[in-house]
Amino acid sequence: MKRMAMNLVLIGLVAALATPAGAEDRPFRIGWNTELSGPFTFAGTACLDAARLAEGEVNAGGKKIELVVRDNQTNPAQAAAVARALDTQDKVDLLSGPTNADVSLAAYGYAEQAGLPYLVPVASFPQLTKPGT
Repeated sequence: MKRMAMNLVLIGLVAALATPAGAEDRPFRIGWNTELSGPFTFAGTACLDAARLAEGEVNAGGKKIELVVRDNQTNPAQAAAVARALDTQDKVDLLSGPTNADVSLAAYGYAEQAGLPYLVPVASFPQLTKPGT
């Protein structure tokens, strides 16, 4: 959890440095596609708690990030649909959140296709750690 929280802090710092002129008031939006129901609820809620802590720390430092949270129900098809909705409806800048490998692969597949940055908080399946696979 500590590693994931540090990743979010780093994302916030990178987002602050990469913010285009005129967009300073807009927070960096992170689409948090996670398991809030289904068999991996314990991991999804724990990671969400850590992400919320990191969000508070980054925002307290003056940079703004916003978590946009959606439940993927520990279901790969739902995770892909959630990733699409976070991108097209919520207009997030980055996708993250899945803790289950199968669910992560589905969300990663959408992110790769859409060209949207994707941060895997805990899953370590080889296809998730090698870009383009």
